[in-house]
Amino acid sequence: MSDGITIFRPEAPNQRVIEALQRLTDLANRASVVLYTLDARGLPVLGLTAADSTSRMRPQQVSQLSGQRRREYRLSQEGLDDLAEQTGGFFVRNNNDLTSGIRRVINDKQGYYLIGYRPDQATFDAATGRRKFHRVEVKVKRPGVSVRSRTGFFGVADEDVQPIVKGTREQQILRALMSPFGAGEISVRLTPLFGNDAKAGSFMRALLFIDAKNLTFTEETDGWRQAVIDVAAVTLGERPRGR
Repeated sequence: MSDGITIFRPEAPNQRVIEALQRLTDLANRASVVLYTLDARGLPVLGLTAADSTSRMRPQQVSQLSGQRRREYRLSQEGLDDLAEQTGGFFVRNNNDLTSGIRRVINDKQGYYLIGYRPDQATFDAATGRRKFHRVEVKVKRPGVSVRSRTGFFGVADEDVQPIVKGTREQQILRALMSPFGAGEISVRLTPLFGNDAKAGSFMRALLFIDAKNLTFTEETDGWRQAVIDVAAVTLGERPRGR
């Protein structure tokens, strides 16, 4: 405290907070989750206002007070900015029109590219168990086009990040349906056929081909072999406007 004016010195995030944010962004990236953040404070006044009493302050203290508020404000936004940048989203800040910020997020999700690759085995340092961060950078050659992407990942296998919870068969099927990634353990081909009937109207028939060589069969007592298959289908359509 100096001349009745309290000076707050913002502290940098400690190592525990940094590691917690890194774990959060790593889990989000592994789950193909993009984080968009928004500062609901809008555009605050960081300079001196009528509520500030400067009668006992020297010019240098007045300048320091304004600069200190700006530093505290920037520091308070670093966490939100980092979460968005690390996962491929963006941070809506310094804007009193929160509706336009939310609209930006919705519009940004209208289209995206899902790109992936399989890292080399050397990426996962199982001998030392070190969580080394591997940076990933995506570039585009087209002039005037910018790209946002996840900044990287830790060299830790999915199995080591969290235990695998299989759940019920229904839960496993639901997770598979909602996953943005495909699996190639079983060869499947779906052929949809559109038709129209004068009485029933439009309809869709789907022919599902499953390559049986990838299935696991159990031997029955009568000499037959049996395989159990769970099949689920989901249809998605654009919701009508205004509903």
